Amino acid sequence: KQLHEVSFDLHEELAAELGLKGYRKLPTLSVSGGRRSKTVEAAVAAGKAPEWLDGEVAKASVMDTDTAQTNPLELTTALMDKAVERGATVVKGKVEGVRQHGDTVSAVVVDG
Repeated sequence: KQLHEVSFDLHEELAAELGLKGYRKLPTLSVSGGRRSKTVEAAVAAGKAPEWLDGEVAKASVMDTDTAQTNPLELTTALMDKAVERGATVVKGKVEGVRQHGDTVSAVVVDG
């Protein structure tokens, strides 16, 4: 599998494991603005384009039916909470640098 496919699968697993309510699978729609075309009107009328597709839309088509979306705040908060559960410490502040030993980061310098 390619990296984006592995990432897609991992996000779905994480959503289930973390109980994310904002994760959902949905198709991705490509929309181009401009003078509304008869093609768009016909697609909406035939149920091949969503009804909410209104206004100045010249072109619309489904790019991919196998995509998903999540709420970034919900995801990052859940990841942070799980990390804290497992012993991590959250430090709020301004990152000023990193400490390294060779090619390995050993610490993050926060607010001095």
